[in-house]
Amino acid sequence: MPSSKNAVQKVLDEAGKFVSSNSGVWEHSDWEAFLAQVEKLGFELDDEIKRNVGNILEASKDLYHQLPKPATKKKAAMKSSKKAVKKRTVKKKA
Repeated sequence: MPSSKNAVQKVLDEAGKFVSSNSGVWEHSDWEAFLAQVEKLGFELDDEIKRNVGNILEASKDLYHQLPKPATKKKAAMKSSKKAVKKRTVKKKA
């Protein structure tokens, strides 16, 4: 039986999706659209809720920009070939 998420978990999930889908950058109109989504989750949008949701988005944006980006297939292949070259070079010296 799947566990049901409470409203806070839903907001956090939506915030993560919002930040990722916007690559950590958005306009005021995007923010307003996100607030409309939050309202649909059952929150009454007073100033305190808006401020708290804004803080969640800003913290998520900071994390988004600070975390390492996943390597693309090309970069991963280059890294593995560089490691292989290093291993061969080290073995030749020994």
